Amino acid sequence: MTADLEPDWLPIRGFEGLYEISSDYHVRSISRHLTHTRRSDTNATTRHYEGRELAPWKTRTGRLQVVLHDANHKRHGRFIEDPGSSGVWWQ
Repeated sequence: MTADLEPDWLPIRGFEGLYEISSDYHVRSISRHLTHTRRSDTNATTRHYEGRELAPWKTRTGRLQVVLHDANHKRHGRFIEDPGSSGVWWQ
């Protein structure tokens, strides 16, 4: 009988508190509460966003890519790289 080992999850540099990457190259968002304010309303509402694993896709060159959103809701395409390569983007 073998024990299932949980992967190590590390924060992604520049997206700390928003996204993590595992030791087996899976990317997930982190559950969080966000406060929204409408322009026409002074009352703020808080919404819960459940974290989930992101589905990467292959580019034409065969690299895996995901889209991450920063704290300002700007989109960033990021490649999932091998830790031995020079393009590592998680810490």
